[in-house]
Amino acid sequence: MLAVDGIDGFVTLKTENLCPDGTARLYLHKRRSAKGSWQARVSVGSKQVPITIALYNKGRWKAVQDITPKIVALVKDRYAAQAIRNALANTLVPDEMAALVKGKKVSARAKAPVTSASLNPMLIMFSVVA
Repeated sequence: MLAVDGIDGFVTLKTENLCPDGTARLYLHKRRSAKGSWQARVSVGSKQVPITIALYNKGRWKAVQDITPKIVALVKDRYAAQAIRNALANTLVPDEMAALVKGKKVSARAKAPVTSASLNPMLIMFSVVA
């Protein structure tokens, strides 16, 4: 199990590991390149499916811990893992992510769509003017 002060030392190791965080179904997936990502490991049917939540970042640990139970609940409610991944690309706020998935504002098939929730209004304004 990881402790806040032990995460940085764990990430710098040059091995590939999955380390439980202490939150149910949440793991830090450490790669050989000394980079890590937070993963929720959920069961879809009889298969264990990893859902990458975010890349490792000290400031995101609490947000990742908060969103993991919502991910597990969505999978239990039979929402597609890809739809959850796509929603996570837009937000790490649990209720906003669940609303994107339940409202079918993200694709359950295609990878990483651009939704209106993730668009910057200023960029849209400049692209229309230009």
